Amino acid sequence: MTQEELDDVLRQAEQGCWSHVELLDRLLGERAQRKRQRIVERRIREARFVMGKTLESFDWEFNAQAIDRVQIEELATGDRHRWPVLQLWPKAW
Repeated sequence: MTQEELDDVLRQAEQGCWSHVELLDRLLGERAQRKRQRIVERRIREARFVMGKTLESFDWEFNAQAIDRVQIEELATGDRHRWPVLQLWPKAW
């Protein structure tokens, strides 16, 4: 952030009567978000996930007795009212 940008944010904070939390969010929020995004991207790279795999390309016959295709496809819709799902990733994904 340049000195001019900082002055502008401080001026807005003063005019808008921002709380300390609001001011810190404006000053550090974007930088913190970029850092979180880089961490997520690095972790995905390190996990070496196989890209390009979709449910459409999945071999459902591989273990048809143990895999409930209908249930998996319903879960993939993201309908949280039908199935209790624990989301372990950011909503932006």
